[in-house]
Amino acid sequence: MTRFRRADTFPMPIFGADPDKPTNEWEEMPSKSTFASKPVRDLTNYFAYHRHMGMSQRCNDDDKIMLNVFFSRRLKQGFSSESLRQVVDRFYQTPAGSHDYPAYLFCKHDVQEELIGDIEVNKDDPILQWFLDGMPTDDDIFDHPREMRKAVLIHCEDSLLRYPELVAAILRLDRREPENSLMLASLEELVMWNLGNNDEDVRAMRGALTDIRLPRELRSAVRSPKSVRKRHDTVQQAIIAIPVRRKEEW
Repeated sequence: MTRFRRADTFPMPIFGADPDKPTNEWEEMPSKSTFASKPVRDLTNYFAYHRHMGMSQRCNDDDKIMLNVFFSRRLKQGFSSESLRQVVDRFYQTPAGSHDYPAYLFCKHDVQEELIGDIEVNKDDPILQWFLDGMPTDDDIFDHPREMRKAVLIHCEDSLLRYPELVAAILRLDRREPENSLMLASLEELVMWNLGNNDEDVRAMRGALTDIRLPRELRSAVRSPKSVRKRHDTVQQAIIAIPVRRKEEW
């Protein structure tokens, strides 16, 4: 698609231009397009042309771009295409689904929290999936899954609901006890320190966590309670909220 702008919006003379050449009334401005994968396009079209969409409702090009980004992020978070179609169906059965421009409301965080409560999420990361499955003790992901479950429950009351990917990163190191528990406890204490809930030696906490990559707010030399990730009600919500790096290809 090509966008245009009027040449007379630039009153400054162009030095070096041919004075005998007539000025064009319009200039072509090629727009940058971003490729959306087929699963993303299919979901966007499913929303934009949903069977329950009313005659007065609209989904314009800007809405579709927003939906492309939204569905791409959801797929990366572990939702399947089928589960996202269920979310769309649920949305159109709510009062928000009858809005003239429903895409904006659909992408709102509080609306999504109500829609995805019991929707199944699957992760490629086996440890995050272990969390989603309730940390079963008969799983062969660890040599001693019962001990791993116990360590997480004892030491990660808050950090598991804020930074599940960091808890998973520690478990992925497969350290023996008591080092494993020390790292889990250090992560919990570091989160609490940033929230202003303890006065322990922050250098010792970070020293125990040198083998995992901490986010910027946990690497800060000063407390940053407003930057610490929100504490979620469930592990599933915390895993869904793990930041996804945006790429050019959706």
